[in-house]
Amino acid sequence: MWYADDGSIFGFQLCYDKQGSERALTWLPQSGFSHNRVDDGEGPALTYKRTPMLVADGVFDLSAVSLRFLRISGALPRDVFEFVSGKLRGYAERAPST
Repeated sequence: MWYADDGSIFGFQLCYDKQGSERALTWLPQSGFSHNRVDDGEGPALTYKRTPMLVADGVFDLSAVSLRFLRISGALPRDVFEFVSGKLRGYAERAPST
């Protein structure tokens, strides 16, 4: 979560699939949504690990991520839950139907 100087929520980054192919969904007011894969920086054997970084990844399963978020978000502060779930609903409303 990113917070403004006044303490209000400014944006968020929701990371998932940390044990598989980690991805990050980010929302910021000036750019909206972005979805990235996390390049963990691992290289060939016997080389130094590089700094992890976000790289383009257009694959985003909104349904699966939203359901998982709803299932595990019970301990979050109410304002955080409402902000993220609201943005996910907004994403669903603007996503093209298939």
